[in-house]
Amino acid sequence: MKYRVWVLAFACISVSGQVDQQATAPPTSPSAPAPASRRMMILVTATDPTGAPRTQLAEQALTVTDNEEPAEVVAVRPASQFPLRIAFVLLAGRTSFGQQQTAAIELAHKVLRPNIDRAFVISARGARGDKEWPNSRLEWRDADSLEKEIRGLDKGAGFSDPFSFDMTTEDAGISKHFTLFHYGISGSVFSVLWAMMKSDPSPARHTVVIFRDPWAHSPGFGGSYTEMVENNHLRLIADAQRSWTSFYIIAIEEPKPMSKDLTEIYAPIHTGEGGYNRVYDQQMEKNREHALNNGKVNLERIAAETGGGIWWNSKKNYPDAVSGIANDLSSQFTVTYAVHSASDTGPKHLLTVKAINSDVRVSAQKAYFSH
Repeated sequence: MKYRVWVLAFACISVSGQVDQQATAPPTSPSAPAPASRRMMILVTATDPTGAPRTQLAEQALTVTDNEEPAEVVAVRPASQFPLRIAFVLLAGRTSFGQQQTAAIELAHKVLRPNIDRAFVISARGARGDKEWPNSRLEWRDADSLEKEIRGLDKGAGFSDPFSFDMTTEDAGISKHFTLFHYGISGSVFSVLWAMMKSDPSPARHTVVIFRDPWAHSPGFGGSYTEMVENNHLRLIADAQRSWTSFYIIAIEEPKPMSKDLTEIYAPIHTGEGGYNRVYDQQMEKNREHALNNGKVNLERIAAETGGGIWWNSKKNYPDAVSGIANDLSSQFTVTYAVHSASDTGPKHLLTVKAINSDVRVSAQKAYFSH
């Protein structure tokens, strides 16, 4: 399943409405001004039903609503005039780290234009990495220098990650087990990410290409940890929407088997022990499946709400994701629209972009924050 969603940093221009010169107000009442209006510029991805990019997109092909207020589409232009600024975030401590490196390098060479576009790379170590990020300085790079940096990464090193859920079950003796839970308490990887994005204030299309394990994004099984994970996801989504940065997620689904002693050996040494182990394992598998599915939902939400896409791909080096992300980045348009401003609206604006015709598929960021 994949979402194609994109929005660029917006421009907000207030235009005073004209007062009707022919209207005569009562002598005791001042004439009320017409509502002000503002213009926004967003980035929209447009494809045909097969996912192929469209080369043209007309103003009449779209409808836009801003906080449920219909907007007038003023102009649609190709977005290639804006440079790309891409953050590659790999997941350290994984057996797939080499494949992540290959995919990131291939994508960088596909989409980064010489002397125009730039990118940087970092790693998140999650629950399986065991080393701190070694580099004290990060730099924006072109495709060739970025490739050298990616190839030199240590697969065990990275920044701390707030999404690091994990659980293991061990045999504790006669008809007893204990389950260990690993929780991500805090993480600096996204703080570093936003700091780097802010270091280049030039108008650009901001993108994050991030490798994520849905298991690590699980909300667990209730209580304060579930609440904390939900708040972390909401904060990440809001930060991305504020900075107009879209997340393109390449999902890494590595198998997480139960302990062999628990899943394959049910011959009881003591009466009833085998049946107990079997029932325990069956319940644990249900719990693990529940945790994994909720992690998938969280990843899909990040992609949809921030303006990116997600790929569930087990193929070596993730070729579908590489092609899909490159395809999306080449099928973007800037859309300028006008809408009446409302004085009672808060900083968060809900944004909806739809195609009028069925032969056009468009998507855009779900919300933005006004300054």
